[in-house]
Amino acid sequence: MQHTDNKAHSTVSDNRPPNCLGNVTEYSWADAFYRKDIDAFLNIFDPRVTQSASTSPYINYGSQEVAGTFQWASHFYQRCDFTHQASAHLIEFLEWDLTTANNMHMTGMTVLTKDPKGKVIKVFNGHRNLTETVIFPEHFVKGPTGKGTVALFHKKALKKYGLDHQFPRNTLDFKATSDVSEAAYIDAFRSGLSSEFINLLADDVELSGSYVANTLKGKNRVSHCMGLVANFYEHCTFTTQATEGNRTYLLYRGRLRNGMVISDGFLILVRNASGQITEIMDNPIPMHAGTLISAYLAAHHDDKAFAEQFFYHEKLFAKAVSRYSLDGVYGDKTRDLSSIKGFLAHFFIQV
Repeated sequence: MQHTDNKAHSTVSDNRPPNCLGNVTEYSWADAFYRKDIDAFLNIFDPRVTQSASTSPYINYGSQEVAGTFQWASHFYQRCDFTHQASAHLIEFLEWDLTTANNMHMTGMTVLTKDPKGKVIKVFNGHRNLTETVIFPEHFVKGPTGKGTVALFHKKALKKYGLDHQFPRNTLDFKATSDVSEAAYIDAFRSGLSSEFINLLADDVELSGSYVANTLKGKNRVSHCMGLVANFYEHCTFTTQATEGNRTYLLYRGRLRNGMVISDGFLILVRNASGQITEIMDNPIPMHAGTLISAYLAAHHDDKAFAEQFFYHEKLFAKAVSRYSLDGVYGDKTRDLSSIKGFLAHFFIQV
């Protein structure tokens, strides 16, 4: 996504923060990031709010913890622009485009679930791509510089769950609730066949997400990848859908065939005028779901050189550090938790 000067989107006659672009109206959320203000975040949340992410293996509970997490994240960003918004009942889908302190360009989405009074009771967010997300958590857990404290977590998740098919695919449990009308994509996902995806895709389709190290481009590559991803799921239920223009937003939950539960996941499909999918953006949550899917893709892809470039492997963190470095990751406003054994145990025990 090409970043444009957001100042042109703010006028004297409206009260939108300068990081609200396009059709985005979730002003209070964007403004909290713009001002990096914990009180602004606290005003948004119900006291019992929960938060999960594709960059964390565990759930944050309570407004103080969740607000603190987002305030610390906002201090890691040079900028954070909110670019698209869609709504479904009490759920808001917010796409964003940001640059971090160590010059990583990331895109992703935050999903806000509100109570009838407008307070956020659940929030989860996904970051793209995997190369960037393996570094991102280092902002929150300071280990020895360059050692990759959180990167060790990925290895532990792989060791615990493995990539074997412990459970058979249950095609009857690939389904959708009555609110979801995206039948063609769900049917292809249920089939687990690349050939079913290829008919839905434009020639220049792109796939990004927390299980690809770099964006995949082209109908053949993307359809092959999506067939492998679908084949790794035991079951999957699509629970919510929203549409805004040519963009469709889907929430889902399920379980991988190695037993890993996908607690929250979201998918964005962008279509051209002919109805073909030009972009797929996918974020399974929690963090190790993306790692396991990516490792599965690497293990089962026919082209091993290609797989090493686009999917998870043990040297990925080192390659990411070489590309971005860890300079600027440890700012004054981050949490130095390297000496808090309880936190590290809590972080790593989640697998």
